[in-house]
Amino acid sequence: MKNHNKTALVIGGKGGIGQAAVRRLSNDGFNVYATYFNKPLKQKIKKINYIKCDVTIDQNIKNMIDVVTRKNNSIDVIVFSITPPIKNISVLDLKSNDVDQHFQIQVMSLIKIISLLKEQFKKKYKTKIIVVLTEYCIGRPPKGLAPYIIGKSALLGLSRVLAVELAEYNSTVNMLSPGMVDTKLIENLPPKLIEMTAYQNPLKRIATTTDIAKVVSFLASEESDYINGVNIPVNGGNVIL
Repeated sequence: MKNHNKTALVIGGKGGIGQAAVRRLSNDGFNVYATYFNKPLKQKIKKINYIKCDVTIDQNIKNMIDVVTRKNNSIDVIVFSITPPIKNISVLDLKSNDVDQHFQIQVMSLIKIISLLKEQFKKKYKTKIIVVLTEYCIGRPPKGLAPYIIGKSALLGLSRVLAVELAEYNSTVNMLSPGMVDTKLIENLPPKLIEMTAYQNPLKRIATTTDIAKVVSFLASEESDYINGVNIPVNGGNVIL
């Protein structure tokens, strides 16, 4: 439990990947804070501090950071795992609002979080930022998911910039790009797409949230101290770099 004096903040702690990350980081000894959007978990995980936060509202983001930093000298790990619901939309039917929603939630909210932690970075606390992307950022994207993929691709660009600029403050930014993961996020996708994705994967299945949480745990640990700006594919070999 060498992380017992360290704090982790999971943005999107109610999502499937977020919940798995929360459990794993808690088991790793971190003091974990987790955000949710509108409704808390029906069964809350013990020893986890839950914060309601709509990341499209600036004051909500400030309140979230205030809650965490009020009781802790710094935030040692930030896991950014948040996205609007995925909709199956053809690029021919794409509207600006579809893209704007993803950009505000997936990109601008992280920019605002980093800005609010400016003083922490200047003090050169070792902060590890872990950003959850998608394998569609590194491989050929499927049809019909334009808003989601555009948002994640913009988040990839932001994460790479942060990795370069925050390094001088003793902080690292790494990414992981899961293949399709068995969460509620894919409920609106055509069942045939999910079935074909599993069939075409070398391991013949889609990812579980536990698969992703294991990588989060590694990136949050001291074992990853010299890793920065890396995007790790967690997809069973579906995309090989």
